[in-house]
Amino acid sequence: MKILITGVSGFVGGYLTEELSSSSEKIEIYGTYLSEGELANLGEQRSAVKLFKCNICEPEEVEKVIKEIQPEQIYHLAGIASPADKDKEKVLTVNIDGTVNVLRACQELAKPVRILLASTGYVYGSADDQQPFTEESKLDAIGIYAESKLEMEKQALDFLADDLEIVISRAFNHIGPKQTPDFVASAFAKQIAEIEAGINSPVIYVGNLEATRDFLDVIDVVKAYRLMMEKANSGEIYNVASGQAIKIAEILDKLLTLSTKKISIEQDKDRLRPSDLAYSVGNYGRIQKELGWQPTIPFNQTLQNVLDYWRQEIGNRPEN
Repeated sequence: MKILITGVSGFVGGYLTEELSSSSEKIEIYGTYLSEGELANLGEQRSAVKLFKCNICEPEEVEKVIKEIQPEQIYHLAGIASPADKDKEKVLTVNIDGTVNVLRACQELAKPVRILLASTGYVYGSADDQQPFTEESKLDAIGIYAESKLEMEKQALDFLADDLEIVISRAFNHIGPKQTPDFVASAFAKQIAEIEAGINSPVIYVGNLEATRDFLDVIDVVKAYRLMMEKANSGEIYNVASGQAIKIAEILDKLLTLSTKKISIEQDKDRLRPSDLAYSVGNYGRIQKELGWQPTIPFNQTLQNVLDYWRQEIGNRPEN
């Protein structure tokens, strides 16, 4: 079986490659990437992937790659994943038009293809009643990132056909080693590691600590993706979530307890996002009942892994 992972060099790509490589089935894994610098994210998994440089915003490039590979399955991870990106036109082009380019290229194959699209739990907006979102919850995308993913979902489902099966994951915040410090847990952990290494003074600069989110380990997420690809009915949408409500302040507190230094906290106005959602937590009941998935990795263990990753990264810097 030929499997294509778009955006394989992103945060999730290496973990998904490792998960798929553990299969007893004979598979060939292909991946697209945009930047050479991101390929380091694949680590030891790089040798397991046949790589193609491809900008998903260029339909001709996408068509050429997909036509050459002739995949039976596509995990479409390529896209802008950060709500902090302020380039509205870029976010819309990559997340919507890029996805449409992939789907159209699959149509041209005139053969069965099954596609998993990585959407986000942010399409639900913020829960005023502070209850976890189910797949039937009202959609209220706030901010250009969430809006782009919701529109991606809508346009993608128009492509459903006998030869083109589509399943959609609404994953909530997934974290783990190798995630960039553009995301909160990684940002805190990196600052702590730099303080422990004597690079920075013992102060962490923070944004909104009151927001409540749903965090789960990226390894659990890729296991959910694989199950969805294998078992989900075409056209189905599943939340991939922990179901646990965790304030950003709790993440910081937990990481500080793991630190070897006494660290103070200061708020940084530049880190406060006007589109911050007060409460975003998912219910994973459907995917548990229908596909047998549930999160397995304790949150504290994930945070320890993230901090240890940054300790190693900072320790390996030439100046250290």
